[in-house]
Amino acid sequence: MSIRESCKCKHYVALIQWSRSISIYQKRHLKRFVTRIGRGDAVTLQQLLKERATVRQTDRSNSVPSGLQLRRVMIQETLPFIGFGFLDNAIMIIAGEYIEITIGATLGISTMAAAALGNWISDLSGLSLGSKVEMLCLRFGLPTANITSEQSNHPLLKRAVFIGRVVGISVGCILGMFPLLWFH
Repeated sequence: MSIRESCKCKHYVALIQWSRSISIYQKRHLKRFVTRIGRGDAVTLQQLLKERATVRQTDRSNSVPSGLQLRRVMIQETLPFIGFGFLDNAIMIIAGEYIEITIGATLGISTMAAAALGNWISDLSGLSLGSKVEMLCLRFGLPTANITSEQSNHPLLKRAVFIGRVVGISVGCILGMFPLLWFH
């Protein structure tokens, strides 16, 4: 007896749609199970699948983050990246300039080589200062977004995180260019 024969066609379609979300190993067991159940059990199974689909749709509607949550997430992501961008650019400019004036003049390295070494020093500093920047941002006491586990994978939330980081790093890098005011 085939799967189609053991279930009515609409039950079979519902099972196939549901089975797309499970692993291959589980699909083998599902096919064995379906071939052994009767038509009454197939109707019960269809009802269970409909209930599961309804629960999933309800979960999806609750998983959409609110506008307030999205704004809070953006702010929480923006602040540390402002600090990181500021420190990264400022340290890179200062270290690159110092390397160019001292080592560059002595060894005859190019301006780009001095900038690359300044970037290396800035990256090393970022590794040690990154956690300090995050701790400082926590001291601001910003309200939390209270994101649920379902909301954490929502595309809107991921976009808010990305936008917050882009804005933060951009503002931080522009502010971190202040040492250029001192160099001629």
